[in-house]
Amino acid sequence: MNLTDMSSLLRASAAAILATTGLALATAPVADAGTYRVLGLKYYGVKSNDGWSATSDSGGHGYLTASMDESVLDGAWVTRQTFYPVEHTSFTFTAPAGTSLAAITWTQHAAGLTGGDWNIYASDTNHVVFGQAPASDHVAPLHANVSGSTFTAKLQCGGPGACRGSGNAHFMLDNTDVALTDEHPPESSSPAGALTGSKISGVAPVTFRATDVGGGVRFVHIYDNGVDHITLIDPNNDNCSDETGSGGRGYPRRVPCLLSASATAALDTTTLADGNHTIKVTLEDAAGNTAVVLAPETKLVANHPPVNTVLPRIDKTEPSFDSYAAPRVGQPITFSSAGSWTGPDLVLDHAWFRCGGSSDHCDQIPGSNELTYIPTDADIGHTLRLGSTASNVAGTVTVYSLPSGQVVAPKSASDVVNKPSDGANGSNGANGSNGSNGTTGALTLPGLPATTNITNNGVTAHNLIGRVAGQEPGVACPGDRATLRFEHVAGDRVRLRHDRSSTAQLELTCTTNGKAIADAKLEIATRTGAQATVASDVTTDGAGHATIRLAKGASRGITVGYRMYSDDVIARATATLRVLVDARISIKANHKHLHNGQAVTLRGGLSGGAVPKRGVTLAVQWKDGKRWRPFAQIKTNKNGRYAYAYRFTRSNRTVVYRLRVLIAAGQVDYPYVAVASKSLRVTVGR
Repeated sequence: MNLTDMSSLLRASAAAILATTGLALATAPVADAGTYRVLGLKYYGVKSNDGWSATSDSGGHGYLTASMDESVLDGAWVTRQTFYPVEHTSFTFTAPAGTSLAAITWTQHAAGLTGGDWNIYASDTNHVVFGQAPASDHVAPLHANVSGSTFTAKLQCGGPGACRGSGNAHFMLDNTDVALTDEHPPESSSPAGALTGSKISGVAPVTFRATDVGGGVRFVHIYDNGVDHITLIDPNNDNCSDETGSGGRGYPRRVPCLLSASATAALDTTTLADGNHTIKVTLEDAAGNTAVVLAPETKLVANHPPVNTVLPRIDKTEPSFDSYAAPRVGQPITFSSAGSWTGPDLVLDHAWFRCGGSSDHCDQIPGSNELTYIPTDADIGHTLRLGSTASNVAGTVTVYSLPSGQVVAPKSASDVVNKPSDGANGSNGANGSNGSNGTTGALTLPGLPATTNITNNGVTAHNLIGRVAGQEPGVACPGDRATLRFEHVAGDRVRLRHDRSSTAQLELTCTTNGKAIADAKLEIATRTGAQATVASDVTTDGAGHATIRLAKGASRGITVGYRMYSDDVIARATATLRVLVDARISIKANHKHLHNGQAVTLRGGLSGGAVPKRGVTLAVQWKDGKRWRPFAQIKTNKNGRYAYAYRFTRSNRTVVYRLRVLIAAGQVDYPYVAVASKSLRVTVGR
């Protein structure tokens, strides 16, 4: 087609093109999902020429330029007044990979066109979308629906005659708004982080790798019961921010967001109510396309476990105070409350415990689940404690009252011997009229040896044991109160590796002023299971410190006491420590490879001794995916050895089984922490 034919075509079709392309005043469309907009050249205040290119062709005559800055695309026809056919300037926008053109809005300027066959037209990849022939000076906001990958606006001298200009003619574009279609949803890797768990608390993150073809990845959406918690993945130097501020998804760059990024978002569950929530995570790209990262799942939000603020107690003003301080068989003890608690939706349960003399080893009393308890003959010589358990979806917490006094028989039976006085006048002597036969009752500190500080005529000397730092010898702590504690220990318990020894350090101070008590004898008693033993005494150093040895062996309870005066029959200060030792159990199989219908025999044993005569209960387990499932319960013999045979009868293909044995929890007569053996593999073929 020659230039004359082109000029005629443009003149003839201009009206039809205007009618069919939707040419209109420029508007600011709101992008639908799958589209986004590239704003530039002063549009919405954005200054960007990203995606545009400018060209000119003077046919060898010179004096034509096509330039770009961030405010305008300018084609200048300068110096000459006569321009020849085919000379032109043009501006082209190219869509990025993964997208195609949908629509374009722009402001078009023509100035200094004084005569001749000037033509202005615009085209996309496939056809002409706008034509104006002959061209004339104008400023017009325009809009056209387009397709393909490129859009070009052009001013040319159409011929066949020459075109005339003022000597400085211009063809310019600004205020561009290009709508791009992006049909590619983003993609993500498998998510990780606390938010993927079934129980969540605090600030729960989710992380994954996000990729996209087109405009890039933009948002992570975390939906909690339908409420959207949105996070921008990366601002990409603010290019990924919507310049329209109205959901129009308008950006200053063709590819505004990152095409690949490590996406991290988090849900602050502390602002949510504890309980079940439906959580969903999606990924959104710059065009509004979405992909599911984490399908809707029910998760338990658990942030507010029970917190005890006041232990269960009986105040001095309550009727049961005396019966708790000095309990007797048959005399009811009633707590008015289970203490004070905070936390949502609490459920309270109660139980009474019968404790050893030191109150460090307690057993629950069956059937005692009320705030009132009536001591029985089985409680004589023991102390009692009320345990209160508060539960909600976030956790379970159990606290205990301070121990009661030791339970004694009812008044109709023989009373327990009370602490004697000095016996000087025989009033507390067993049968002497002048006290010469008075004796100190064989009273024992719970878990510690009895005192034997007997002096002349049964009178015990009242001497201070130890020395208060900075005080004269014989000057005691204010109020005769001392504090004994294990240092560097959390929760009054330590973990000791199987067949290993260690040490523990104690500190003895005055309760009121915190001064160290030096040269003080500390008495030590231990309990392993039901067996109590007494260890060697230790003495505090000048800083009130003492070190005891934790020998290798089973789990145990350790009680340390300090009698401030030589005539103390009970300790003024005590400290307890639970030493927890993991059990060790072995496992071997007589066959590692066998066929369906054959049996495997598992053998092994417990290390460390202390096995009760009844043996130790074990669960035989197999691994099903990520979970261990039990399929048999067995017992060791009294030496801790076991053997168990299992015949495979359902394997119709080759299967590799992982097997282990687990020590059942709650076996109070086996003084080790329940653990599992290592696992072994058994392959079963058809």
